Amino acid sequence: MTARTIASRWTTCTASCLIAIWLVGCQGENLPSPEPGETPGTTEQPAEDRASSLSNGVAEAGRCAAPPASGPDLEAADAWTSWGGNVENHRARGPERTRLNAGVMEELEVEWAFVVPEVQTMRSQPVVAGEWLFLAGLDGVLRALDAERGCLIWEKTIGTLLGAALTLHRLGDGTPVVIAGDWEARVHVVEAVGGERLWHRNLSEHELARISGAPAAYDGTLYVPVSSGESAVVEPEYECCTFRGQVHALDAADGSLRWTYRTIDEEPTPRGEDAAGATRYGPSGAAVWSAITIDPDRWRLYFGTGNNYSNPPTETSSSIHAVDMDTGERAWVFQGTAGDAWMRGCWPDWRGEVEIDDTNCPEDHGPDEDFGAAPLLVTGADGRERLIVGQKSGLVRALDPDADGEVLWETRVGRGGPVGGVHLGMAVADDRIIVPVLDRYDGLEHEREAEPGVMALDAATGEVLWRTPALEGICGDRDGCFPGFSAPATVLPGAAVVGSLDGTLQAFALEDGRRLWTFDTVRDFETVNGVPGRGGAMGGAGPVVTRNRIYLVSGYWAFAGNMPGNVLLSLAPPTQ
Repeated sequence: MTARTIASRWTTCTASCLIAIWLVGCQGENLPSPEPGETPGTTEQPAEDRASSLSNGVAEAGRCAAPPASGPDLEAADAWTSWGGNVENHRARGPERTRLNAGVMEELEVEWAFVVPEVQTMRSQPVVAGEWLFLAGLDGVLRALDAERGCLIWEKTIGTLLGAALTLHRLGDGTPVVIAGDWEARVHVVEAVGGERLWHRNLSEHELARISGAPAAYDGTLYVPVSSGESAVVEPEYECCTFRGQVHALDAADGSLRWTYRTIDEEPTPRGEDAAGATRYGPSGAAVWSAITIDPDRWRLYFGTGNNYSNPPTETSSSIHAVDMDTGERAWVFQGTAGDAWMRGCWPDWRGEVEIDDTNCPEDHGPDEDFGAAPLLVTGADGRERLIVGQKSGLVRALDPDADGEVLWETRVGRGGPVGGVHLGMAVADDRIIVPVLDRYDGLEHEREAEPGVMALDAATGEVLWRTPALEGICGDRDGCFPGFSAPATVLPGAAVVGSLDGTLQAFALEDGRRLWTFDTVRDFETVNGVPGRGGAMGGAGPVVTRNRIYLVSGYWAFAGNMPGNVLLSLAPPTQ
């Protein structure tokens, strides 16, 4: 069985069946297929972009009577234009950029809700510039909303699953564009005011490649990470595995390729046969799952990689990579876990819902300890700059960017495991690091107890300043509920806000970790576009903070069967 066969099943799966991340089946109506004739490396416009219709669930009442008077203001003080809110991925807003603070958390209420129909997972984090908000969905639709009212300005069906967070960028001619990555490893650049797609490019010939991490944009260049769904293939007939993680540098104006960086230098070659007689290939894996961090002073990119998929394991999997921005040449690599070759077949289904074939599991497999969270470039109280990296192993480390990634300190924050430790992101609060910890039950034996919760570390020393455990008793009879934290944190004056897999958005005092406020999204919402909406688990995206609002998406069923949901919420004080 080839990757193309698996990919054909993948692309005919609806957003509502994205438990296919684990390849346990696919149900429902089909999403639009890729445009015919598209080949890897093309940048030309497909035959025709399809404008979404009201059948996508937007009632006439949900459409704006007119767009905002001015276009997207990417330079506004409160604009949130990338995954981390700045190139260092701090995910923080100070008092000069937001009026929200710890004292108003309890006053926040739902200002409006917008539903993405027919999906159960809201993975893509929105971006905001002035009065414009942009949202991508696993229904394949890119949308522009009025950030104050929530009404729809325009929508464009790109035709595949949009699972990466969006990025906003201004081209050299002044045109503001939205940058989206899809689960067929294509990057799309769309004019922000009218929704015209200016160009797209397929970044991988591998049929199971995808873009899950947000593209980064700097000085006219896009840096796009590429990951893969190959690690989830459990069919014993599959010739496992041939994908290698990648980062591509593209000209933002036309998509022309400047360089390609591969996380594994050696090309996969045959390594014998598995028990079913299928050829095994290796090395493979080391996908880039998260957003890329930019260091303008050293002119380097930093990003993490996941595990190898097959043997032999490499020295670049489950690692942090530093790469030159001009050439794509490797500056240094820090490996957090050696020998980490792992596949979905190595992990039995602890829920007992499906039998997992372990034929593709590598011999002497590793523990699956990816770096799935974007690195943070942080200056501590001592004035020294460090690269802070969190791993699924349950360890957070400070690396020296000037000494080839030498470890300056290391702190254990959780038990770790395939669904443990630091999952998708941390945040910076001046000289401290806010760390959400997942530590979900995984059915495996561990030396340590699980410690789901939120904690703060001193950026200079790694000292634990406070730790607040996850909520108890919140899940009750909620199916698919777990009180740990997969989603990234976001910092505002005096507080850190984090969404949980139990469906609550929680605020913690930066000073001592007191839980200041909890907002439960697991309920029905009346929506601007007149379609029933409901919140669920929060995992793929973090809160976005602007001057007067917090925007968050709720629903994360695609990851291990958590609580589904399909809403974008705007929270604001009642006087807003």
